[in-house]
Amino acid sequence: MKVAIAHDWLVTLGGSELVLRELLRVFPDATVFTLIDKMAEPDRTFVGVARTRTSFLDRVPGVASRYRRLLPLFPA
Repeated sequence: MKVAIAHDWLVTLGGSELVLRELLRVFPDATVFTLIDKMAEPDRTFVGVARTRTSFLDRVPGVASRYRRLLPLFPA
């Protein structure tokens, strides 16, 4: 059975990332679909994120510091 987990963005470690950590404990082989993945490596190891699929927004220069201003582009 394939499992996919959708998450808003992976930039900093916060409450939703702790929930994601618990979901990945239950489904360790799940692929995480997210808009932006700019999380630091120590935080990524703590959460347990192995595989992510990102949107085109992840390739925008400087997106890690201004991703919230790009809200109108999120539905795309």
